[in-house]
Amino acid sequence: MLKKKKELSSADGEEKNVKKKNSIAVKSACLRKKGNTSTEATDGEEKAAKGDHVKGKTQGGAAKQCTIVERKKSERGKEKRVAMSEVATSEVATSEVATSEAATSDVAASDVTTSEVAPSKVAASKVAPSKVAPSKVAASKAAASKAAAQGGDEKINIKEAIIKNVKVPDNYEIKHLIGRGSYGYVYLAYDRSTKKNVAIKKVNRMFEDLIDCKRILREITILNRLKSNYIIRLRDLIIPEDLLQFDELYIVLEIADSDLKKLFKTPIYLTEEHVKTILYNLLLGEKYIHESGIIHRDLKPANCLLNQDCSVKICDFGLARTINCENDIHIVQDLEEKEENEEPGPHNKNLKKQLTSHVVTRWYRAPELILLQENYTNSIDIWSTGCIFAELLNMLESHVNNPTNRFPLFPGSSCFPLSPDHNSKKVHEKSNRDQLNIIFNVIGTPSEEDLKSIKKDDVIRYIKLFPPREGIDFKKKFPSISEEGIDLLQSMLRFNAKNRITIDSALSHPYLKDVRKTKLESFTASKIILPFDDWMMLSETQLRYIFLKEIQSFHPELVIPPKLSVHEGTFYNDV
Repeated sequence: MLKKKKELSSADGEEKNVKKKNSIAVKSACLRKKGNTSTEATDGEEKAAKGDHVKGKTQGGAAKQCTIVERKKSERGKEKRVAMSEVATSEVATSEVATSEAATSDVAASDVTTSEVAPSKVAASKVAPSKVAPSKVAASKAAASKAAAQGGDEKINIKEAIIKNVKVPDNYEIKHLIGRGSYGYVYLAYDRSTKKNVAIKKVNRMFEDLIDCKRILREITILNRLKSNYIIRLRDLIIPEDLLQFDELYIVLEIADSDLKKLFKTPIYLTEEHVKTILYNLLLGEKYIHESGIIHRDLKPANCLLNQDCSVKICDFGLARTINCENDIHIVQDLEEKEENEEPGPHNKNLKKQLTSHVVTRWYRAPELILLQENYTNSIDIWSTGCIFAELLNMLESHVNNPTNRFPLFPGSSCFPLSPDHNSKKVHEKSNRDQLNIIFNVIGTPSEEDLKSIKKDDVIRYIKLFPPREGIDFKKKFPSISEEGIDLLQSMLRFNAKNRITIDSALSHPYLKDVRKTKLESFTASKIILPFDDWMMLSETQLRYIFLKEIQSFHPELVIPPKLSVHEGTFYNDV
């Protein structure tokens, strides 16, 4: 009987082995077929692989309870499975590297647009595998091991994949990815015609949201008209391949060594002379843009590019506003906040997602912007400069001796909407991180005189819900600078915009007398007039026409298609 049972057991084992071999053969054939399928099939594989991955986790939990015999069976089949996967995965890994779009979209880049970044090898190594199915991750690991044994050729392919989808003229040599801006990726490139490095910003899906598209257009048209050493230069706009249907744009910009945001995170210290020089150069840039009839509205460390000689170049004019009428030289009626509250439509379906990247940082926004006041002046940029000045003072070792303890002056995390029905003291007691609450903790709550400058009663009621308090003593926070430095900082951070220091007064302030060069303060700036009404909504064809007109200023040979040139009489009449 025992002998019979052994024979039956042996027969069953052989039958299972036959079934197992057949199963392995079928799976191997399927994997080979998958390696040659289209992109759509690959997407299906990714989903299936993700499902297998989840299933694998469940099986892994149960595997802890399996017997020693079952474990040994699993180990015996391991070699066969590894051999099978290596055949199929080498093909998958090759196709993954060759897919440049996936490589470029998954690069983990910093949010700066400067040249002071990691080398290309680091950029290449930051291709994120999070969107690749587990089976493909294993495949790429196997391929990487194989490439290492063959001399590292696979690394070169990955680097090529990152820049493969960048379509620029031959005179631009793309070196590597250096960052990610608001609307796309930024690449370091070498311009063979000028023999200089430049930054090339690739804007993707630009007509997906017409409000964002107009912001890109506004930045281009403003930069194309500002010619100053204190403003980042627009070098070129590359002609798109399809003039009627283009959905991406390449913007060639001057490049800088770093920016203030990166500087504040760097474990180094500045001298007070450095602080004064940087602040003075920033004020010179502000003076130029204000005299050109522009309010920046989004001055923050990341938008202040910096070179090693402490020169500053202001960038990112996507939220700027122009003032080109005699009656509103110092006053602007804001419509941006109304745009933020628009209902999503066919062209702004991703409005909430897109706007998050633009308004999430309120740390440098003046109180009048936070309170959604309809009228404000260029003094909102002075407030932002005061916030940046305070962070520059944190770079002095006598103020913050540990670089990891450097923080913005007003690091609020939320702004409650102005709705009297929802305003209550209970709400404000819980809003310790509210932006206005953080501001009042530093400069104190507004005086009755300050409140008189506010025209809306609901705004006044809202402010009065905050408990009254005195501001901090800046001399205790920044003990190593003079009383003159404290005075300049306080004069920039006054709640009442009318009492805030002006650009000219700031430039001539005694604190900056050691670095001041009066000859640099004489500008020949003229008021910028945009070729479109900054307050009107533009259709997609109108936006395309204006984009092509701006590109045409760099490439006169460009002929605008008749379908778009019908807008010729509407725009560029006063330019």
